Amino acid sequence: MFELTSDCVFLISPKQDFRFVFVNDATCRHFGREREELVKLRIPDWNPNFKDQDDLDALWQDIKTRKGFLFETVHRVASGREVPVEVSMNYLSYEGDEYLAGYFHDISDRKKLEVIASQNAASQYARSLIEASLDPLVTISPKGKIMDVNQATMVVTGVERQQLIGSDFSDYFTDPDQAKAGYQMVFAQGRVTDYPLTIRDVSGKITEVMYNASVYRNPMGEVAGVFAAARDVTELKRYQEVLSIHSRIAAIFAMAAHDELYNEVLEIVLAALQSPFGVFGYIDEAAANLVATMSRQAWDKCHVPEKTIIFPRETWGDSSWPTAIREKRVVFSNASSTNIPEGHIGIQRHISMPIMFQDKAIGLFQVANKETDYTETDISTLEAIAQQVAPFLNTRLLNDRATETIRKFNDDLEQQVQKRTAELKAANADLESFSYSVSHDLRAPLRAIDGFSTILREDYATQLDAEGQRLFQVVSDNAKKMGKLIEDILFLSRASRHELFISPIDMKALAQEVWDELAADRTGRIIDFRLTDLPAGYADISALRQVLQNLLGNAIKFTRGREPAIIEMGGTVEEQENIYFIRDNGAGFDMTYANKLFVLFQRLHSMTEFEGTGVGLAIVKRFIIKHGGRLWAEGKPGEGATFWFTLPSTINK
Repeated sequence: MFELTSDCVFLISPKQDFRFVFVNDATCRHFGREREELVKLRIPDWNPNFKDQDDLDALWQDIKTRKGFLFETVHRVASGREVPVEVSMNYLSYEGDEYLAGYFHDISDRKKLEVIASQNAASQYARSLIEASLDPLVTISPKGKIMDVNQATMVVTGVERQQLIGSDFSDYFTDPDQAKAGYQMVFAQGRVTDYPLTIRDVSGKITEVMYNASVYRNPMGEVAGVFAAARDVTELKRYQEVLSIHSRIAAIFAMAAHDELYNEVLEIVLAALQSPFGVFGYIDEAAANLVATMSRQAWDKCHVPEKTIIFPRETWGDSSWPTAIREKRVVFSNASSTNIPEGHIGIQRHISMPIMFQDKAIGLFQVANKETDYTETDISTLEAIAQQVAPFLNTRLLNDRATETIRKFNDDLEQQVQKRTAELKAANADLESFSYSVSHDLRAPLRAIDGFSTILREDYATQLDAEGQRLFQVVSDNAKKMGKLIEDILFLSRASRHELFISPIDMKALAQEVWDELAADRTGRIIDFRLTDLPAGYADISALRQVLQNLLGNAIKFTRGREPAIIEMGGTVEEQENIYFIRDNGAGFDMTYANKLFVLFQRLHSMTEFEGTGVGLAIVKRFIIKHGGRLWAEGKPGEGATFWFTLPSTINK
């Protein structure tokens, strides 16, 4: 859109050392440079009025304070020539960055004419310069009568020169009093700059302009009249409006909730297009439905049966907006629509604009019933808004679809988790019931086997030879081992159901107490037990007591044959957990099989070396995990082993 205007449009970034970040073709032509050259230049490179950083900082502060202003300056072009220009600079904030945004145009002709007029040089050369100017130029007598005009003045007013000359200059403005006030300011001050007025031509069309005017004198030095030049600022106003719309839309997409977003954007569109009715819709993921947001007036006045904001593709028909989406082009008409359903509001004139992203229609703008006909300018404005909205809308749609996908996934996952949890609870309950029942049912016959084998061995000893005595002893010993295994299984089952009651624990005192309880296991042995200061822990004391009994008991068992045996217990605090260890210089183990240590019934040593059921470390693991801790071990055959476990350093809520 900025390439269509003859004005030089630009964006300058203070963050990039006051360099251009955007220029249109007109700007390149003005400087006589390629775009790639221009974006490397700082303001002092092409404007001699700004010499150092202080000048640039002052300009930036002025822009931010006043938000924008017009001024005259000079530009140094590629040839080295200094060209007078009129510049409009505005402050722009977009996506967190700040810019100098604006436009400028060459006022060389106007400057020459001002010199000529001030010298009263009514030569043919002055006449040709006046006619060459694209800006409306006029000379006005001290009484306010038009003395001369150029072709541009005739075009903007729609009035011929003969009729203009001698008429009151204020008759061609929408506000004659404002025009006369500006005229008086010229006489009082000698000149005025950037005086806003609106010209109305004979057909009623209005043109917003900025006037620059100065008095000129006759050869005797007397004020002979006013020379005035007007600059059409319609495109500037539109450019500023587009910048404002872009900034507001960006803010809406960044901050507005889903339900509010479409209404707020539609309000901006309707205001820009001066339309009471409108639609802003998006196309869903499968491109099957148009989901629309209608203006309040359109919704309230629409009496279509079963009215809705969701339009499935099979119901689209061949009216204006489906055609715009299918054919990816704007469709507009200033004639009343006949292809509308019964009960629909009447459409006198309308524009249907697809919102395109990467050659794909992702949405729709439709505006209707402006009081006057829609123009090419209206279409360009709506097209510019659609181009601005497209990337924001695409991102929002992708985010919405991703959010919906995640929500559905989470719902499905939650259902699966609930199902699996219920199945796991049932399986665990069945397993615990089975283990408990089997263990209880086996204990009675095992006691009978042990009891009767003992009776036979003792009461019938005279009738049994040595081999018979040995066999009955084997039966009795294995029955006892089986009984111990059943007791351990029962304890493991209880550990799974054990409810934890967390409290602060003096770990050193508890470790010493457990060590003392294990005195019978170390009868007749020399063991160097080294207990250092331990950080206090938070745990269920009965569960932790069982953990220490198993770990310290194992250390005593597996150091059998070591003289002296050394068993050490220590601990440290790291971040949110306490780390404890129990180390011995016993039999150790091969790290290749470390993954089997805490598995039920897994043993790394034979029964002939060390007795046991293979349940103790499984119990330790179950209790530590229930506390939210970790458990691991390291060892080396013949050199000992170290077992680590962790507990929270604070009470977990």
